[in-house]
Amino acid sequence: MYHISGSVDNRHMSADSNFVYDSEGNLIEDKSKNLKISYDWRDMLTEFLMEARTKNILDSRF
Repeated sequence: MYHISGSVDNRHMSADSNFVYDSEGNLIEDKSKNLKISYDWRDMLTEFLMEARTKNILDSRF
């Protein structure tokens, strides 16, 4: 996994904890938005999950 710093809305966050990418370069996690993304073997999006502290608030499966 690769960690890349930065945020679209310029929030103050630690340098290596914002985005997580897999070995294919797909974004698999955005920690600033509690977002997790899953891909199939073709690198096609299969799941988009945004979590709140207590429960799931957005769960989209393709």
